[in-house]
Amino acid sequence: MWRSWHALRSIPRLREILMVVARHGFGHALGSLNLPFATRLLHMFRTHAGGPLSQPQRLRRMLEDLGPTFVKFGQLLATRPDLLPQEYIDELGGLHDTVDPLPFETLAPVLRAELGKEPGELFASIDPAPIGSASIAQVHRARTHAGVEVVVKIQRPGIERTIERDLKVIFLIAHIIREIEDLSHFDPMGTARVFEHAIRRELDFRHELHNAARIARHAKEPRVRIPATYSELSSRRVLTLEFLPGATLAQSDAPPALRHDLARELTSAMFRQIFVEGVFHADPHPGNVLVLPDGALGLIDFGSAGRLPPSSIGELVGFLTSLIRRDYQLLARQIMKSGYAAHTTDQKELAAELMECLDPYYDAPLAEIDLGPIIHAVFGILLRHRIRIPTQYVLLGRALVILEGTVRRLDPGFALIEELTPHAKRVFMDRWKPQSLLREARLDLYDAVTTLRELPGVVGGILHRLNEGNLRTRIAIEDIRNIETRLDRLNSQLPLGLLASSVLLSGTLFLVLGKEADNLATVALGAYVIAGVLGLWFLWPHRK
Repeated sequence: MWRSWHALRSIPRLREILMVVARHGFGHALGSLNLPFATRLLHMFRTHAGGPLSQPQRLRRMLEDLGPTFVKFGQLLATRPDLLPQEYIDELGGLHDTVDPLPFETLAPVLRAELGKEPGELFASIDPAPIGSASIAQVHRARTHAGVEVVVKIQRPGIERTIERDLKVIFLIAHIIREIEDLSHFDPMGTARVFEHAIRRELDFRHELHNAARIARHAKEPRVRIPATYSELSSRRVLTLEFLPGATLAQSDAPPALRHDLARELTSAMFRQIFVEGVFHADPHPGNVLVLPDGALGLIDFGSAGRLPPSSIGELVGFLTSLIRRDYQLLARQIMKSGYAAHTTDQKELAAELMECLDPYYDAPLAEIDLGPIIHAVFGILLRHRIRIPTQYVLLGRALVILEGTVRRLDPGFALIEELTPHAKRVFMDRWKPQSLLREARLDLYDAVTTLRELPGVVGGILHRLNEGNLRTRIAIEDIRNIETRLDRLNSQLPLGLLASSVLLSGTLFLVLGKEADNLATVALGAYVIAGVLGLWFLWPHRK
């Protein structure tokens, strides 16, 4: 919680953010957050409800106005169909991270600080005009002293401070949203932490260097090129890669005779990264795919990469097995186990929706099946059932959807799922090879032995806490807020009930004594009347 209170030091930025939020017609959300200045801003912008734009469009424009951190946050949300409906995913997918370039003189100190030499000592030449400019970095062409053409990505000065400031505000808002009952299941703090982790990785260019080097090391497709890396000319804020000449797929018109072959090569390379290496390019859109002069394809921009450990690949094989058997109950159970299901998620209802969505495709020819709509539909089902998907599967689904769009640009008739089938079969068969089964058996045995070794300590800890009286249990009650309201009401009425009881008891004493004194009997009757009125007053609120 310290993050949230620490963010109050960023109040000027918070005020600016709230003004942008209200200006774009999201003032109704401010009333729920109970933030400083929210009520006044809600009144100021009440008449500006957003105009003719849809709510997803207004959200995109709002994020663009808020600056680079929030554009990056919107791009993250565009990868989370388990959190947002598809119309928001589609709109946020159009967020562009482009800004006006900085003079090279402003970036030269970063080169000196990171690599310890003057730009002229590091490179034989460097073009001061950038070939790309984004919110975090600029990219310049250069030539090494060995005569190799390279691109140099240099981080913008001060961008880390800007992002740190905005992260504090994001955590503050996430902390407050967590307290809103209708929104708490979206896990706003978890989403903020995922974004924090992603943006910090993006700020450290060594991760991108490692991604490119690992993918290049295992690339086997001759017509798909991965740029070479230069670790001696790279650091946390500087990245140097081989320059690949050519136009992006979005700008190029590849020869028709090559289109189908290039689509197959790109698909094969991506599936190898996913199913064999476990590290894959997570953003293969046409702007990140180059058509080289010799007709080959080049992949660039490895800042967004997904990772699938062997356990996740094993889960994918399990999903595939359930689909082949059309066992939707098992599939639903596997999904709930691998994801983060709410306690209200009903496995039978989930299985029924999955069957309704997927079963019609069994009789369709593979060439007629589009993978993108299937992934969107499944993610939509999981969203309705409040199942949050692990990040690696979200990135995988997004990469496959983007890949399908990219290869369709090369060859409109290309069926991605038809190419996926042999790769999936190969992974499935490898899973059941004796050496694979033996490796998994060893891992399972190791896990079992580790658990057995830890079990006495765990049980001893529980018994010790029980003996000390420090064992606590947490019980989730569905209607806890209603119970709290009733307890508060009873607490406020308790003094009244005690007063009524006291008057009633006094009346009874007066009645007993009144047998010998008429005036006491009259007082007793009055006491009963007062006690009755107080009792009705006490009981009346509980009839509502």
